[in-house]
Amino acid sequence: MSLQIRRNWKNTNLSNKAIIKTVVTTLATTVLLLFFVYDFSFTLINIADALFIVGLFLFFPALIIITEATKVFDGFTYVRHKFSKSNSFKTIYDYKEYKLQKNLYKKNIGKPLMIIALCYIGASLIVSHLLSLL
Repeated sequence: MSLQIRRNWKNTNLSNKAIIKTVVTTLATTVLLLFFVYDFSFTLINIADALFIVGLFLFFPALIIITEATKVFDGFTYVRHKFSKSNSFKTIYDYKEYKLQKNLYKKNIGKPLMIIALCYIGASLIVSHLLSLL
């Protein structure tokens, strides 16, 4: 089972460098949120709220990517191709087959994003739980 998980993990298109960039960017977003919304008030509740907000904003796009709901937009791109000069697809099924053959579907990067989002949400819940104990 763990071999299957490792194999699926390697199928992602997010390198370690990209994961580190994502974490640094989301931490910077958290600090900016603390600055603009909470006026740099570094109380535990404000930190927990900022982490939760950033985690949610990362969670939902990751969920969309994991469930491959982005394929919903294939119809829009097909219509755009239909009205453009490069009208070489008779049906949307021909267009989807073309995308599969040319490997135009990006690899699923949602798993690492989901893990990062769940870490932020989990950290927020832990901090808020610690606040309730004080």
